[in-house]
Amino acid sequence: MIRRPPRSTLSSSSAASDVYKRQALTLLLNHVWTGVIDSDDTRAVLGVMLGAFLERAGLSATRAIEARGAYPRDIECFTFDYGKARVLALLREPNERDKRVTAKLSLPEEKHVYDALAGTRILRPKRVLARLRPGDPAVYAALPYEVAELRVEGPGDLGPGQRLPVHVMVKAQDQLPGDHIVRIELAPLGGRPLAHYAQNLVCRGGEATTFIPLALDEAPGVYEVRARDVMTGTTGKQRVRVMPAGG
Repeated sequence: MIRRPPRSTLSSSSAASDVYKRQALTLLLNHVWTGVIDSDDTRAVLGVMLGAFLERAGLSATRAIEARGAYPRDIECFTFDYGKARVLALLREPNERDKRVTAKLSLPEEKHVYDALAGTRILRPKRVLARLRPGDPAVYAALPYEVAELRVEGPGDLGPGQRLPVHVMVKAQDQLPGDHIVRIELAPLGGRPLAHYAQNLVCRGGEATTFIPLALDEAPGVYEVRARDVMTGTTGKQRVRVMPAGG
């Protein structure tokens, strides 16, 4: 229930009215909706009610979600901002009986939307289908720009025990990029990444520099520095040669 102040305080010239206009409204919806959202009509009424609260607060819904084969309550939804990106994460309830449900998302068309786990761009953000088994996650990133390239720079040759400097740049179309997180790995050419060299690099404004400390007994040969932008899946790589000790 929302309590309004007495009519005498609704005058725009009164101090009480000014205080009323600045009052914040906190809406807590930490309820289990089982038995409440039991029809399309009930769902529509709740949608209108929540939409009115958002409009009154000067906010807009960041996404719309529907689920086929399950109630939307069976899917947890998290939304947060990172840099210029809006990140949306879904988590299917692990204890549900249904083997798989399809969640339909409607994201802003003016954004460039990426499936962060698959590392692919969503071409139709108004109709994103996430097929989720119990316990499955899905993560999407909506950016105001398209990521065109992930550039990796480093030295050509170095020896065991030396620091391998790595410079990473996220290149965007039409505007400067925001903050990104890039996964850095080192792997023998054509081989699996060496887990002890992996790191996550925070790229403020899409750019950052780090180093990989090579072991004193690192095997000579050709390696790859592999980089992957966590939000978009864009990748880049740079070859380096580890020379024999004393070579």
